[in-house]
Amino acid sequence: MKVGDLVRKMNAWKKHNAWMDFDSDQEPILVLRVVLEPTGYRTALVQSLWTNIQFWGKCSDYEVISESR
Repeated sequence: MKVGDLVRKMNAWKKHNAWMDFDSDQEPILVLRVVLEPTGYRTALVQSLWTNIQFWGKCSDYEVISESR
């Protein structure tokens, strides 16, 4: 995941079992910033393209649907 990627929140099943990819209408989210935390986790500042709301989330909770160039 990098700045400019479009991502969506991964469903709880797929997060633990990659083959459990259920169809969902998750909103597209734009990655604005990626930070490596002291704990070793990567977090991202993202923005919803439907509501324009910005929020922070763990990178591992999202899957990339379109990579930035």
